[in-house]
Amino acid sequence: IRIGQPAIAALIQSKITLAMRTKVAFTYEFSGLDGLSMGVKSVDLVKIIGNLIDNAFDEANNFPVEEREVSVRGWRDGNDVKISVKNRVIPGFILVDNTTLFSIGYSTKGDGEHQGLGLPVVKERVEYYRGTIEVTVEDGFICFLLSIPMQ
Repeated sequence: IRIGQPAIAALIQSKITLAMRTKVAFTYEFSGLDGLSMGVKSVDLVKIIGNLIDNAFDEANNFPVEEREVSVRGWRDGNDVKISVKNRVIPGFILVDNTTLFSIGYSTKGDGEHQGLGLPVVKERVEYYRGTIEVTVEDGFICFLLSIPMQ
């Protein structure tokens, strides 16, 4: 996998294996990150992207096999690195506000299945690097768009 960032490439490789095992149509596209000094620690990038992908896979697995879709994109936009993670959501899902979504303990999964810590960790790490997160729901898909300034 040629992404230009070894930590992200390793993460994506592990998610490809998971996608094959869980029968999720997983697509990824990264551009403009070759040799880029982002100022974000590799461990934090993996934590951020990994949590979003894990949540997307968990949600995708609620759908019939033919409707399981997760896509990840990463690119450079001026002085920012952009990451987008997109997956299908249940029909009728309405995003009330981001405050609830990123609250510790919030989860759409069944009781005891998860602790609801993934999105708060993502938010904390993105904000630590003075980045932003936009969440949109459109045409049955939820999309998390991160923008993190390069140092």
